Amino acid sequence: MLRVLLGALVAATLLSAETYHVYYLGGQSNMDGYGKVGELSADLRGVNNAVPIFHGNPTPDGAAGGGLGVWAKLRPGHGAGFSADSSGNKYSNRFGIEVTFVRRLSELRPGEKIALIKYSRGGTSIDETAARWFGSWEADFIGGPLQYSGVNQYDNFLSTLKNAFAERDIDGDGSSDTLVPAGILWMQG
Repeated sequence: MLRVLLGALVAATLLSAETYHVYYLGGQSNMDGYGKVGELSADLRGVNNAVPIFHGNPTPDGAAGGGLGVWAKLRPGHGAGFSADSSGNKYSNRFGIEVTFVRRLSELRPGEKIALIKYSRGGTSIDETAARWFGSWEADFIGGPLQYSGVNQYDNFLSTLKNAFAERDIDGDGSSDTLVPAGILWMQG
């Protein structure tokens, strides 16, 4: 009898584990998103319970806390002004591409489980010579005026990925999920 119960428990756990196709959303101000949540149509304003998102905390070069965040259900508020730490998200009154991208992707790939990882920071530069005080995505850039000099936007992106992939149960159902990288969307400022 114990073997039957253990077998049923293992089977139930395996059945609730999900495979998610993960899309990374990164870039500058256009990826941040400046659309006003209040101007979204009613069908886009709510929580999308089917899509988990990990939005790494955007920080300046050389500042602590870049890439911290938690997995949550997708909802508007992941735009300019969003912030996060390891205990929760602070949503803004803005949204980015994630809201409509998921809707269109779901139409194109019905039945596919989708998850998003987002890290963006407006005003940043790909080239360190143009970065000034906004920040640089150049992998080798080691400048920066703040305490953690040498930590830049590329490092914050890597921290976002590390923190997102460290959580194995992204949908909160008690089972480890499988995350399959599926695409990258990059938007300039």
